[in-house]
Amino acid sequence: MAAIGKIRSWGTFLVIILGVVLFFFIAEPFGDFIRSRSAASGQVVGTVLGEKLNIQEYQTLVDEYQELLKLQGRDNLSEDDLNSLRDYIWQSYVQNQIVADQAEKLGLTVTDEELANILKDGTHTMLTQVPLISEFINQQTRKFDFNQVTAYKQALNQNASVDPRYAEQASLFDRCWQVAERMLRQQLLMSKYQSL
Repeated sequence: MAAIGKIRSWGTFLVIILGVVLFFFIAEPFGDFIRSRSAASGQVVGTVLGEKLNIQEYQTLVDEYQELLKLQGRDNLSEDDLNSLRDYIWQSYVQNQIVADQAEKLGLTVTDEELANILKDGTHTMLTQVPLISEFINQQTRKFDFNQVTAYKQALNQNASVDPRYAEQASLFDRCWQVAERMLRQQLLMSKYQSL
């Protein structure tokens, strides 16, 4: 009986302790939610027109451009060069997002057929401004020569069947070519928008 009396004398204190423990037990998922939200906002590089660019997407853009430079023989970049590259990529991203938004409102697009025709024709001035694509300008005609691209890809693929080192180079070229085409498409859209 003495033990029960002692517990009763501590009743208010025990109820408070149980209430605090129960509160923290219930509040724990809310705390996890707050932590995950703050961690997610720490992953955002910036916001353009309400759309967030997270670190992974931004790093992918930087890596793609570095691969383009590597393919052109410029793979030893200093820290200043890397910082300039990152600034350039961010500015390009912002500019492309703004132009894409405005172009969508105006109904401007660059179709696959348009892009293919520009590459076949080889005379558009934008072709000299895009890394990798500018490497295939025929020095005699001063025009982009898609046949050179095809021949280069075929040579890489033939060498890749013999030597596995060329397989990586062929894969790198394919990835870089897709990036170069995307950059050309963005520049063409920007050109259309500016001329409008």
